[in-house]
Amino acid sequence: PYVLQAMARIYRMRGKVYWSAAALLCLSSLPHAVPSIARKSCELRGSPAPEELAAHVQRIAAAMDLPHPDRIRVFITSGFSSVSAGSTSLPQGAVIGLPRTVLFRTAEDARLSEPTLEGRPVDWGSEVGQRLAQLLVPSTEQTNFSIAHEVAHLRHWDFLYRPLLAPLTLLLGYHTATFVPKYVFPRRKTAGFALLFALTLVVYAQLSSSIGRWQEHRADRTAALCRHSYCLGGIESMKRRMLLDSMFRKPPSKFSFQNFVASLSTHPSLDERLKRLEDLLIPSADAE
Repeated sequence: PYVLQAMARIYRMRGKVYWSAAALLCLSSLPHAVPSIARKSCELRGSPAPEELAAHVQRIAAAMDLPHPDRIRVFITSGFSSVSAGSTSLPQGAVIGLPRTVLFRTAEDARLSEPTLEGRPVDWGSEVGQRLAQLLVPSTEQTNFSIAHEVAHLRHWDFLYRPLLAPLTLLLGYHTATFVPKYVFPRRKTAGFALLFALTLVVYAQLSSSIGRWQEHRADRTAALCRHSYCLGGIESMKRRMLLDSMFRKPPSKFSFQNFVASLSTHPSLDERLKRLEDLLIPSADAE
C-alpha cells in the first residue's frame, strides 16, 4: 500500500507539472498568436500612428524580404522603446510599436509631450531640460534603424523561444529533480529535489538572458546591414541613449543588486551594442 500511495502522489504531481507547462506555453504564446493583446498593453492612447509612418514600416519590411508586410499593424508605444509581437505568417499578423518620440519633429514637440524624470516634471528652461529636448527628437536614420530592428525580430521568428523555453525548462527540471536524487541523495530526496529544482530556475534565467542578448545582437546586425544609413542610425541611437543614461542614472556599484539584475537582462549593454554596430560600419553602395 505504501508503494502504491507513493506512486499515486508522483503521478498526481507529474500531472500538475505537465498542466503547468501547458499553461505556460499558452500564456506566453497568446500575445504573439493574438498580437492585439501585446498592443493594448503598451499603446499610447489617443495617438494613433500616422498612415505615412505605417506605410513606411511596410516598405522597409518589404525591402527586408519579410513575407506579407501588409499584415503589420503599427502603433505608438507609451514608453521610449520599440516592441514587436506576432508574425506576418500567422493569421492575426504582427504588430510593431514605435516609441512616441518618432512623432517629435522639433524640441518643442518633446516639451509639449510633458515627459517626466523619475516622476518629476522637467524644467525645460534649464540646461538639462534643453539638452533633453534635443536628445528626444530622433533623426530619420534613428527611426529607420528602430523599424528595421523590429522587422528583423519578426523575420527571425524571435518570439518562439520564449513560449518554448519556460515549459521545456520546467519539464526538464521536474524530471531531473525527480529521478537524480534517488541515486545522488538517497537519504535526503526532498532536499535534493528542492536543490535541483532551484538550479533549474538559475539555468532558465541564464538561458533566457543569453538567447535574448544573442537575438538582440542579430537584429541589430540584420538592420545595420540593410543600409549604410541604418547602421549610422543605430550608432547614433546607442550614443544618445548612453548620454541620457549618464545624465539621469547613477552608475551602480560593482557588486550592486542593479548590476545583478542587469546580468540577467535579455538586452545586451548599450556599450556592447554600440561597439558591434561600429564594427559593421563599412562603406556600402548606398552610403550617402
